Amino acid sequence: MLDKKIFPEVPEVVHSAVLNALDSLEENSNLEKQAVSISRKKKRRNTVYLHRIVAACLAIFFISGVTVSGMEAFDRYRQRMEEMNEQLLDEYYSIAMNGEVTQMSRNLTTEEKSRYEKLAEEYEKSGLFPEGQITYLQNTDEYSGEGIALDSSSRTLYLPEETLSDEELLEIIDFDHKMVYSIYEENKEVVNGEEWTSRMNAMDDEAVDEVYLTMFTTECDVSGAYSRALTEDENRRYGELKRSYEKEGLYASSELSVIQTPEEYTGEGVAICVKDSTFYFPESELTDEELLQLIDMEHKATYCINRIAEEVDKGLREGYPHR
Repeated sequence: MLDKKIFPEVPEVVHSAVLNALDSLEENSNLEKQAVSISRKKKRRNTVYLHRIVAACLAIFFISGVTVSGMEAFDRYRQRMEEMNEQLLDEYYSIAMNGEVTQMSRNLTTEEKSRYEKLAEEYEKSGLFPEGQITYLQNTDEYSGEGIALDSSSRTLYLPEETLSDEELLEIIDFDHKMVYSIYEENKEVVNGEEWTSRMNAMDDEAVDEVYLTMFTTECDVSGAYSRALTEDENRRYGELKRSYEKEGLYASSELSVIQTPEEYTGEGVAICVKDSTFYFPESELTDEELLQLIDMEHKATYCINRIAEEVDKGLREGYPHR
């Protein structure tokens, strides 16, 4: 169903943002356990990873242009999703939350998988939508053996034994995307609260490269070490400010200092050293501004290493930055 060939991997920092958002949804107290368990287990090929669905949701509706290219196609796609009324959204969301995965009654053949991936790309990029939709069953005994049908009680898609048509494959793709959208709609206030991810994606390549060269070309094995441990009060404020940074867009008014060697540290403010990738702190208690500078750089470091790795893997970069 929704796999990494159809929905490209997004940086792990984005996955973390999604899971942090879902942690806040008290009405779905078991969702975090599902997401964690799925992220740690290899599922069969005919299952949908819940955390990937939600990550895909972010990619489509929150991170501009990751999976849908071209504003015209994107507008058609959004219009299709937004045409669902509240009742339909509730139905899809109920299905999405009913168990960990959506299963199929049989595996897709190699040929069906190949067409599925091509059609999924056309669905996302060109607005190729099905003419109909899957049938909903009250119980499995109702399935006639024709077309695509869903038993919502077990979240199982029933497929006919004969080779699926393009229309039937598109109906499956459409179903997956509508489930994704229902998750987004239900949780968008929390998800969109992760303002820092939008801020990260606004970084240009030069800024991303500079963070990488500062944080990950160290002579030491450990990147991002602290020159001293945070005090109990600093740790408490760090946690509070990190939540405000991620959910409320609370940022430092200036960036921390960058020094080339430990000897350059003056003992004032927070600085990151290029030579050993260590954060240097003053002996005095860190201010909120200094803690926010630290939090900002830590988030940038995680985002940039993942973004570069992804671009190298996709052939968008020849290799990792170097001076």
